[in-house]
Amino acid sequence: MQSNQNTYHRIAFGVALFYFIFWLYQGHFLTQLNEPTLINVSIDNTYWLFCMLRIPQTIIQYPILFDVLLVAFTFISFITKNKWIFRLLFILSIVHIITFNVFTGLHTKSSVFFPLLILPFCFDKLFELVWQGIRYYLLYILVSAAFYKLLNGGFFHPNHFVHILENQHTELSILNPSNFTFLLSNWLIQHNKLANFAWYILCFMEITFIIGFFTRRLDTFLLFLLIAFIISTYFLMRINLLDFMCLFPFLNILNNDKKAATV
Repeated sequence: MQSNQNTYHRIAFGVALFYFIFWLYQGHFLTQLNEPTLINVSIDNTYWLFCMLRIPQTIIQYPILFDVLLVAFTFISFITKNKWIFRLLFILSIVHIITFNVFTGLHTKSSVFFPLLILPFCFDKLFELVWQGIRYYLLYILVSAAFYKLLNGGFFHPNHFVHILENQHTELSILNPSNFTFLLSNWLIQHNKLANFAWYILCFMEITFIIGFFTRRLDTFLLFLLIAFIISTYFLMRINLLDFMCLFPFLNILNNDKKAATV
């Protein structure tokens, strides 16, 4: 078990560093918000509570400090492997993400992935149990998305994907008609049978992750399937799912023991 945990530690550290580069590119650090003043808590009770306690309002006054603390605690926690520092990093990352979401109004659910990446390190004896719980959460996200399409009829609606592409790239038709994604989607719209086939493939890719609930033997296959799904959604619909990289280590990292591959 210790060797598995060390393997996960090395991979998770690399993912965290790459994720910060992705954050920098996306403008997700507080210093990149340029001193915002308006907040948007929507209907999220957690955001309401944080804002009532004026936590985001206080943190945004010192954006550089909290950005540096987040990066510094990440390095210190992975170097020292101290569970208490990991716990502080876990809390700091949640507060940092909530502050960003409140002042941008994005409220993206994928922002929870980074705290989940470091959560197993917060527990020594329960490391594998927490790891498996997060793995099942990843599978639930993807499988539930597929079942939602089935239950609300989107999977069976004629030319459903054609209508998605038409609405998804409306601004590109005006601002950047030479964009590769727009040209590809426009070609699919003109060939609606291929668009329908692509829609069925995407849905099938999501529902395939139900395999992970019954066995871990195919986690490597599911990992590559997830990467293919991320690439496909980006090029077809400009939906950036790169936050899922934080959940890559939860597929096939602890499968060294073949006897424990089935759960």
